[in-house]
Amino acid sequence: MFRVLNFLFWLCLLPDHGGCDNGMEPVTGPWGTLIGVPVVLEPGDTLVSKSVHLEKWPEGLHWQFYADSKEKVAEVLAAAGIPQMTIQKLVSEKYLQVDKSSGRFGIRPPEELFLSLTPEQRSSLYTKLYTVNGQRPLERFFNIAPGGIDTVLRVPHGLPPAQIDRVRKLTWQLGQTNWLADINYILAKAGNDEERFRVIKTVRRQKAVFLHLKIGSHSISELSDYWKAEGRNKEILPILESVSQTQGVDTLDVVHLLPPFPRKMIYTYPSQQGEGVGRAQPDCFWTSVSFFAESPPDRYFDSVIHQIVVERYVRVSAATAKFGDLILIYEKDTGAALHACNYIAGDYVFTKNGINSTRPWVFDTIDSVVKTYLEKDLTVSFFRLKPEFRN
Repeated sequence: MFRVLNFLFWLCLLPDHGGCDNGMEPVTGPWGTLIGVPVVLEPGDTLVSKSVHLEKWPEGLHWQFYADSKEKVAEVLAAAGIPQMTIQKLVSEKYLQVDKSSGRFGIRPPEELFLSLTPEQRSSLYTKLYTVNGQRPLERFFNIAPGGIDTVLRVPHGLPPAQIDRVRKLTWQLGQTNWLADINYILAKAGNDEERFRVIKTVRRQKAVFLHLKIGSHSISELSDYWKAEGRNKEILPILESVSQTQGVDTLDVVHLLPPFPRKMIYTYPSQQGEGVGRAQPDCFWTSVSFFAESPPDRYFDSVIHQIVVERYVRVSAATAKFGDLILIYEKDTGAALHACNYIAGDYVFTKNGINSTRPWVFDTIDSVVKTYLEKDLTVSFFRLKPEFRN
């Protein structure tokens, strides 16, 4: 099993508690009445201290290209909408470099030119830069929360306004997803190591939701039918009965209604060692197929998720979705699976948005999760495990 690192979260209270306007209306259905409270999570100090960016920021800005000639570098720059006069300057001997070991070209852009790029130019250019070890270009960048950095700044962050302005200016979009690539520049502008530490913590923040179930007038029989998930989660009946029979208490944290695996993981970050599955980091596909598992599988499913879904699951409509159903998000054109998560109830899902250790397991809305991956046209489908494959 995974050793879970410490985590830190900040709570943005509901309006009637004197907090911020969260815009989340209670949703009622066979599950009862769900009340969502928005929160912001940021990784703990131990995890942030291991960030490679805290060591590599002195390397500065460096654009590396797939191109193997000066002319091809110029073509990439031109495709990003950079003016010809600027391109001629960038491919001059003053800025263009060649890595002797790989033969690849790189540019260290001057600050004034780098800052003059529009978000559209950054988006076009940065998604075409060279990557190593088969990474997608975006895997090297910071995925900023849907809505931009300001959506996670409602709670203290300890950064000077100038640094927040830099994050805003250097954030760009691909589809509806927000990205930050120029972290070395921002860290170089920090006054000291403590500020650099706070920069990493802040840009790694993630929005999430605390979920509460209000029992109210709902019958325990009706609630139990939903949350037991056709017998796969039957241990939740005692706590439902206890809350319903306790005078003055009719609200329950949904965490207590989760199966053992997601209940252990919710609101936590995985260790960087990734014990349990080849010492690699846990991903969304492993998470989603492990939702009801007594023991999480000892392998990942990125390359075979479609095969698993076809063999073991049946497609269901969103309107008939039930607790624990698998939700698969994939590119409409290619069919490539981008993400998987599990349906909870109403508009809410259990998800791990990303494979790395700075992505916690959280509750979130399906709309927010889709926006996290909305680089291209997407298809969102719901699936339920066939009876013969259930525990």
